[in-house]
Parts: sequence; structure tokens; C-alpha cells
Amino acid sequence: MNEDTITNQPAVPEAGRPNFESGSQPQPWALGLTAEEEEALDRAKNDPDQKVFVGVRPLNKLGRFEVILLILNRCIGTGVFMSASVITQNTESLGLSIIYWMCGSIFALAGTYLYVELGLTIPRFTWKDGGDEAEICTFCNGGELNYLTYMMKRPKFFAVCVFGIPFFIIGNTAANSINFGQNVLLAAGFSKASYGSTLGLGIAATLFACILHGLSRTWGIRLNSFLGFSKALILFFLIIIGLATAGVNSNKTPSLTNDLSPPAAFRHVTPNSKPFKYAEAFLFVLFPFSGFHQANYVLAEIDRPKTTFKRSTFTAIFIVCLMFTLLNIAYTLVVPEHEQTGGVDIGSRFFEISTATLFGTSSHQAGRAFAGLKAVSSLGNIIVVTFTASRVKQEIAKENILPPFPSRLFWAKSYYISLRGLFRGQTIQPDNSTESTPIPALFLHWLFTTVLVIAALVGVRSSEHAARDAYFFVVSVYAYVLDVVFFAWVALGVLYLRISPGSLWYLISPANHWVSIIAALIFLTGTAFPLICMWIPDPAKKTLGQSDSTAWYTSQTVGVAVFAFSILYWVGFKYIVPHIGNHGGRELCSIRTPVFRKEKDSNTNQYYLVRTYEIVKTYWGNSDRSDVDQTLIEREKAMETEHSTGDLRLAERESAIPTVWEIR
Repeated sequence: MNEDTITNQPAVPEAGRPNFESGSQPQPWALGLTAEEEEALDRAKNDPDQKVFVGVRPLNKLGRFEVILLILNRCIGTGVFMSASVITQNTESLGLSIIYWMCGSIFALAGTYLYVELGLTIPRFTWKDGGDEAEICTFCNGGELNYLTYMMKRPKFFAVCVFGIPFFIIGNTAANSINFGQNVLLAAGFSKASYGSTLGLGIAATLFACILHGLSRTWGIRLNSFLGFSKALILFFLIIIGLATAGVNSNKTPSLTNDLSPPAAFRHVTPNSKPFKYAEAFLFVLFPFSGFHQANYVLAEIDRPKTTFKRSTFTAIFIVCLMFTLLNIAYTLVVPEHEQTGGVDIGSRFFEISTATLFGTSSHQAGRAFAGLKAVSSLGNIIVVTFTASRVKQEIAKENILPPFPSRLFWAKSYYISLRGLFRGQTIQPDNSTESTPIPALFLHWLFTTVLVIAALVGVRSSEHAARDAYFFVVSVYAYVLDVVFFAWVALGVLYLRISPGSLWYLISPANHWVSIIAALIFLTGTAFPLICMWIPDPAKKTLGQSDSTAWYTSQTVGVAVFAFSILYWVGFKYIVPHIGNHGGRELCSIRTPVFRKEKDSNTNQYYLVRTYEIVKTYWGNSDRSDVDQTLIEREKAMETEHSTGDLRLAERESAIPTVWEIR
């Protein structure tokens, strides 16, 4: 049975959704649900230990171009402008820096392949409707949270805590908030970005993004799409003026062919060279490319994810790889080599030379204009990361690892809210164009961003370039934890699923077996290089990035400290919390059950499933499950994923289903 073509029975027209958040009595469900699903929803509404989360209506889901622009907005941040200087200064070679960017493109494409595979395969759910039964992918928000908990089910809650706690602390917009504040001041004509002004503008930018996404999901997505498109045009404009400048100054332009030749590209690499600076350079390559998996974070909110998610993600990453490579070639053709390897701000110097050559602008005018472009890029990144990261944090909160204050699952809740309702004191009733937003998760996102921005700026406040030093510190910590450690964990997990004896992953995954293995090996190799080599000191490189005062080992040390704290958090949560209060030594159990609706596609005349609700049941139970209702045990078994890699009958049955990359 195809998991998209579910049944030949007529689809039931959709009615208004019950407002579970406001506590109002729901209308009778006319949503094409089974009787058991309707009963489960009704029972969950009246059970204080259960919470019903309403899905995004198909009308309001992200379309193909919105997903493309979401990824473009995330990738085209300040990294492509700021990283180039670190990479070229560390490698001391224009040719090797271009090779690094090409390797980054290969890394991003390999990562995209793996994340599309994972997004279209897990988490698993056995959907039943009368005599029909199918094991399907439920397309959840959360990205690595779903994949790592699938790959590492034991010890219980370990993967959730070791991913979730670092993501809450570091997975935010601190770096771009700092960069936004600094560049707004420079664009406004200030010769130097002051500590206090940078701090205030950075915090205000994140607060604006959180308020926007809290008040209106629709307008947040619209602004994200506008900024993503605008930033793509900015990059295209920079590439054009760079090539045009290279044409005008052709007699002064170095030969790119000579720069890329092995003798030229590697002339500074000697037997005595230490790997640290090369590993750090690659870390700064990974950072701008790391947005390739942003769609995985909001996968449940994408329309027709089997087609839209796959095609849009690859389209966006191809665009990013092409534009990043062309822009850095333009840097190489315009900015003299001795300036690039000498540590100059390559992006600013490139813009200064190009605009002076083509338009006759002064150095001061070019500097202000380029700072404005970087401020726009930073703001776009703040907008998109606030949207995607808040959804991940909401999914983490659904796992019940956060303190139950003021109530259980409070941090996972969503609310309908608007300015009109706030000023008039009215309760907003959802309609076809209104979606709830994760207000508590947005608050946590703003809180941790603010704390990290303050900590980073306070830590380097005595530096002459405090904002720049704080930026490089936050970027290094973010990239080392989220782009190196977690990516390496995912790569190892995919390799385990592919090659471990008895694994049937190849039967349920839509990806090619050998291509997936090759992609995982590339992904693992790219992350292992900075993961290991950034711990090997280099006497010639004593600071981080281009900072003046931050020691070379700071980012790695902070990353290890964050992981150590997350492990301690897991120990306390798993072994101490069950013995506090009235828990009586019982273990925390959480069951998440998706609820689907059948709908008919008028174009294909086929029926498909729409994820409409999710029921989260939380309780403290005995280890032998003797006090658990049989209905809950059955629901938990439906979400159990171990059979997907161990039950040959189920895997063979699913492998016989025609692969249709579509479910809504």
C-alpha cells in the first residue's frame, strides 16, 4: 500500500480546528480522522497529563520557493564576508583558499544528501485505519533531535539532553546579533562601534525577530522570503561588479590558473607546518555552508515534503555553492594577494576597490555602504534562525527534559496572539490564515541569545576591537559544537545504520545505499579535521580567527564545557530527579503520537495523509510498566522505531511500496 494513496473512501471536508490552547470546547471533528483518533483527541483534551499540539494547516505551509529562500537567507549571512579573511590569512594562499571553498561545497552537498535522506525516513510511525496499515515517516520538526534519538535510543534521554542542552545554549543568533549592531553603527557613519551601542542593537534585533515570529507566523515567513531574495541579489551584484572590475583591471589581475596550481596553492605548507590554522580555516568554511539543513528544522511545516523538501533543499544548496565559489574567485581577482594574506578585511576591501573602479566612490562611502549590506545580511540571518531554532527548541521541550515551570510542557506550548488582541484584550480565534506560534520557545531563544551576546562582549570589552573579537569567539563556538560535533555524530550514525550487521536501513531509506555511505564518509572526514586538529597548538597562531585577545583554544574548551554540562544535566535528570518529591523513584515516560487526516488531491485523484495533530502524553511510571494503561502501551509501540532496522517482514513490505516523494 502506497503511504500517499491511503484509501478509496471519500475524504471528509475539513472543518474548523478546535482551539486546544485556549481551552475552549472543540467543535465536532469532521477531519477525516478515524474513530480511534477522535476518541484519543477527546481523551487527551481532558487529561492534564496529555497535551494536544495543532499542526500547520496545508494552506499555510511552506511552499517550494519559501523553502529555497529560507535556506538562502540562512546561508548568506555574514559568514561569506567575514570567513574569507580568516581562511586566506590562515592558508596564506589564494589558490588554497579557493580549494577550501570548493571542498566546502562538496561537504555541503554531501550533508544535504544525508539530511534529505534522514528527513524523509525518520521518525517512523505505524498508521492504521481499519484493515489498512502502513509504516510511514511522520515528517517532524527538530532536525538532529529526531535523528540522534533514533540512532541512540539508549541510555534513555541521553541523546535528547546532549543535543538539546547545547542547542538551547548555543543554537541562537548571538554572532549575527553582534555583527548587526557593529555594522549598523558603521553604516551610520561612526568610525568605531562602541561596546554599549553594539550590545543594545544586537539584543534589540533578536527581540524584534522574536516578537515578529510570536505575533505572526505569516509575516515572519514573508519577511524571511523578502530578505532571502534580497541577499541573493546582493551576492549576485557583488559577483558581477567583481568580474567587471577584474575585466577593467585585467592587466593587474593575477592568473587564477597559476594560483590554483599545486606548487602555488601549497607553497606555504611545509613539513614543519602545524595543522591548527588549516583546521580553523576549514571551520570558517563550514560555518557559512551550515545552513543547508535548515529545512529539516521545520519539516512538519513544509507542504508536500516528499517533493518540496528534497527539490528545494538541493536547489538552494546548488545556488549557494555556485555563488560562494564565484564570489571568492571575484575576491581573488580584485584584491591583491599581499593584502588578502596579510589579514585585511577582504570583503570590505573588495567592495572598496570594485566601487571605486566602476563608480568612483570614495573609501569612506564604500565602507559605509558595505557595512549596510552586511547589516542586512545579519538581520536576515537573525530572522530565519529565530524561526527555525524556536521550532527545534519547542520539539526539545516536548521531550520533557526542561523544568516543569510553571506547568508541565509549558515551554513546548503554542499560542494564538496578535497586537489587535493584546490592545483590545480579546481572545484570538484561529481562522484559515492564523497559526499558533511557540511563544515560550521564542522567549528562551531570546534569553539565551541575550546572555551569550552579553557574555561574549563583556569577555572582550578591553579589546580595541571588542565587537570583532566577540563575533569570532561566538562563531567559533557555534561552528565547533553545532557544525562539527553534531555533524560528526550524524555521519557516524548513518554509517552505523548502513553497515552494521543485521541493519535493514537500506530497505526503508529512499536514498541509494552506496551514495549514502560515500556522502557520510565525506561528511565525517570534513568534520573530523577541525574536530581533532584544532586541539594541536601552533606557536605562530595564538589567537582565534582574527581576534586580538581570544586565545586559540577558547572555542574548543567552551564547547567541551557545554557538552560536559549537558552530560551532568542528563545524569541529574535520569538518576536524581526521579527520587525528588513524590516521584518515588519512577522513571519519566513521554509518548508522542501524530494524528493524520485523509485528504484527496483533486489533480491526481489520490488520497494522502496530512499531519493534523500531535498528542504528547507524559507520566511517571514504574520501570516494569505495570501501572501504564494498555492504550498508552499500544501507542508507544506504534512510535517504536527499532523494528525499522530489525524486522525483515516490515522492511520488505515497505520496500515493495513504490517510492513516491510526497506526503503532506
